[in-house]
Amino acid sequence: MPPRNRSKRSPAHATKRSRDEPKIASQQMRHKAGSRSVRLMLAGLAAILVMGGFIAYRLLLASPVYAHLRWNVREWVGPDSLASALLPMPAMPEADIRKYRLNRLTEYEGLAGYSETARYIEEAEFVKELGPGQISRYQSYVTPDAAPVIELALGKTPEQLYAEALRWVWVEDAYLHGAPEVWLYPANLLLDSPNLPRNPRPGLIVSDCESQAYTLVSLLRANGMPAEQVRVVLGMVSFSGVSGGHAWVELYDFDRKEWFALEATSGSYYNSATGQLAESEGLPFDYYRKYKYPSVQVWNYFNDVYFWDNKNREGTIPENWLVGDDPAKQPPAASNTYEVSPEFRRLRNKKERIEPVRNITPVRFPPPRS
Repeated sequence: MPPRNRSKRSPAHATKRSRDEPKIASQQMRHKAGSRSVRLMLAGLAAILVMGGFIAYRLLLASPVYAHLRWNVREWVGPDSLASALLPMPAMPEADIRKYRLNRLTEYEGLAGYSETARYIEEAEFVKELGPGQISRYQSYVTPDAAPVIELALGKTPEQLYAEALRWVWVEDAYLHGAPEVWLYPANLLLDSPNLPRNPRPGLIVSDCESQAYTLVSLLRANGMPAEQVRVVLGMVSFSGVSGGHAWVELYDFDRKEWFALEATSGSYYNSATGQLAESEGLPFDYYRKYKYPSVQVWNYFNDVYFWDNKNREGTIPENWLVGDDPAKQPPAASNTYEVSPEFRRLRNKKERIEPVRNITPVRFPPPRS
C-alpha cells in the first residue's frame, strides 16, 4: 500500500482556510497596530519624563536653596564625581547685586583695561624698588612686612581680616584723588587715607578696589597664609550686564582644589552722585564658595612672591594657580597696546614658568555656613 500524501488537504479544509485568512490577517494587523500604539505611548511617556526631568533640573538650578544643596552634594560625593559635574556653580543672584549695589564697581571710571593698567604700574616713578625674586612692579604693592600691616594682621583669622576690609569705605579714585587711577601702598591706605583732603568721611579708611584688594592680600600674607594660597586678581567683571575693570582677591582651598573670591568692596561705599555714605555689612566670607564670581576677563594674578601676565601667558607661579584656568578669559590680542620694558622682559625670560607647590602648611577652610 503506497504511503499517504499528508500534504494534500480536502476541499472542505481549503475552503475553511480561505474563510479564516481575512480573520487572521485582521488579527495580525490589530496586533501590529497595538504594538505600535504601545511603542508610541512608551516613547511619549519617555519624552514627558525627559522633559519633566529637564524642567525640574532647570527649576532646581534656579532655586534659592540650590547653592547650598550643590555644596552638600559635592561634599558627599566629591568634587570630581559625575554628580558634581552635573551641578554647575550658580550665578550670583541679581537680588544680591542690587542689595550691595555692586554694579557701581563697573559704572564708575576705574581700571580702564589691561594695557592702561600695565602702563600706569610699570612706568610709575613713585613705585618702590622690587624685592628679591620679584619680576613686576605689581608685586611691590603687596607688603606683608609693612609695620601697619603686621600690627593689624597678627592674631586674626582670615575671616576676621576680611571683616576688617569690609570696614573700609569704597570711593572711586576719580572723586578721592581727582585722577582715574591712583594706587596707595597698604601702609598709606591704613594710616594716611583717613586724612586725605578729599576723604568724604574723615577718619575712615577709604580707597578704590585695587588698594583694598592688595591690602587685604598683604594682611593675609602677614598673618601667615602661604603665597601659593592667596592672590590679587586684576581683570574685568560683569554685574547686571555692565562690564568694567576691577580688582579682587582669591583664596585657594587645598582640600577641595578650587579658588574662591573675596569681594572687599562689597562693604560700605560713598555715592559721589548723592553725597551719601551707603552702609553695608558686605558679602559673607564664604559667599563665593557657593556662587560663581562674575569675572569675564583675567589680566593678571600677583602677590609679593608670584606674578602672572595672563595676556602674554608669562610669569612665575605655582602649579595650583592654573586650577580653573579659563582660556576664554584671556584678554584679546587687540587689547595689548603696551610692551613691557627690556628690564622686565629680562626678568620674565621664561614663559609659563610653572613651579610645583612648595612644602607648605595651608590654611584650612570649614564648609560655608547655610
